[in-house]
Amino acid sequence: MSAAAHTCDQVDEIPAGEERPVRYLVRLQDHGQDFLEWSLDDRGNVVDCGPFQGWHWCRYRVINPLDNLRSGHVLWLVPRDEPMAEARTLNYPVAEVREVLS
Repeated sequence: MSAAAHTCDQVDEIPAGEERPVRYLVRLQDHGQDFLEWSLDDRGNVVDCGPFQGWHWCRYRVINPLDNLRSGHVLWLVPRDEPMAEARTLNYPVAEVREVLS
């Protein structure tokens, strides 16, 4: 996935001139799902998802402490537009986390 082209751009509009810098690349364990990698911004918003299902997952925010994500961790999520909603877990544990340095 490239930091330049976000699949989430199709989900919600980004105001002109605003960027969504990718801070973390999270690879998920492969259990046959249609998505294996998420890009997160510094607030935990999913800003890219691949190879498929960006239309769905880009509506979520990871609420785990991002600087402590490790292989084997389970991601906790809330919808971006409902921050007070009950958190849910993703069924696929983290395989790898890489911090993107600016």
